[in-house]
Amino acid sequence: MVRKATSGRQFSIPALKTAVKIASPIVANLAMLGATAAIAGLCSVDDLRDVVKETGQSSDIRRKRH
Repeated sequence: MVRKATSGRQFSIPALKTAVKIASPIVANLAMLGATAAIAGLCSVDDLRDVVKETGQSSDIRRKRH
């Protein structure tokens, strides 16, 4: 069940559109992770980029899959 937020902020994040623009729909979760980290101030975009590189997934992300 989806409930209406009673307090806090709401953001519209075009995760799928962003993912398709930079790589493929499969990386929409990374777009959401980046947006969430930026909004919450959890870490920098550079930190996230480093983690993706460390996992060895960066070449897969850059390659468009249609």
